Amino acid sequence: MRIIVNRGAGFIGSAVVRHLILDKGYEVPKVDKLTYATTKTSVKVVDNQKGYRFLKAYICGRAAVAEAFASFAPDRVMHLEAESHVDRLITGAKEFVDTNVIGIFDILECARQFWAGHCATKLETELGWKAQENFDSGIEKTVRWYLDNEWWWAPLRSGYSGSRLGLVDAAKLGVA
Repeated sequence: MRIIVNRGAGFIGSAVVRHLILDKGYEVPKVDKLTYATTKTSVKVVDNQKGYRFLKAYICGRAAVAEAFASFAPDRVMHLEAESHVDRLITGAKEFVDTNVIGIFDILECARQFWAGHCATKLETELGWKAQENFDSGIEKTVRWYLDNEWWWAPLRSGYSGSRLGLVDAAKLGVA
């Protein structure tokens, strides 16, 4: 298993990297910007381990993230980035948003693009599996199945009042 760990030199990230490599035997390409809250010495114990690689990069640069996916070809990705120190958030809200919103989006988008081409090819070449439906035909058949199989959904609906679920009653919380 090969897992990209983003921000793998922070407190939590370094523990995750050490666990994945030393306890699980996984390959871990680590991506980290190395800021005030991270240090390469936190993963020094795995520096010479088979499967460990380090890429100094900032996740808010889609090119660097795409390069990581292309060169590491991961099976999974773990995003442990967080500009969550309250004092840093107050003085640097833009960096917080860039890292925790834009950066996460860049990783998700790169992962989606990478696995859309990589996994489909792997499924077809190694397992001989080919999708029988595209999104449009798949959703049409799914909706048609629900419409044709009232026996399945009718009992679920009978106990449902039609009101929106998950709403919090502000009066019960004492909020006006």
